[in-house]
Amino acid sequence: MSEHAFDADTRVEAVTASTFAATITSRWDAIGGRPNGGYVVAVCLQALRRVLPFPDPLVVSAFFLRPTVPGAADIRTEVARAGRSMATGGARVLQAG
Repeated sequence: MSEHAFDADTRVEAVTASTFAATITSRWDAIGGRPNGGYVVAVCLQALRRVLPFPDPLVVSAFFLRPTVPGAADIRTEVARAGRSMATGGARVLQAG
């Protein structure tokens, strides 16, 4: 069975315990030629699932301070709180510093 393009395009690689490298592609561009926000959130969730004790989120919220562009990106994660039945974390996409 071959890998789906979305799975390949949301893949992240660990750089440190809380930082991941990703490549944002133009395959999921929205109107205006920028990567779709849902796609960018999916990349962040791939990184978060590697640091949080529960891999499937119940609630997701996102704020976009600047448009993401195709190319290399660092995903920096943070675990805010982890308990026996729930965990809260955050992810930040950084490009070109």
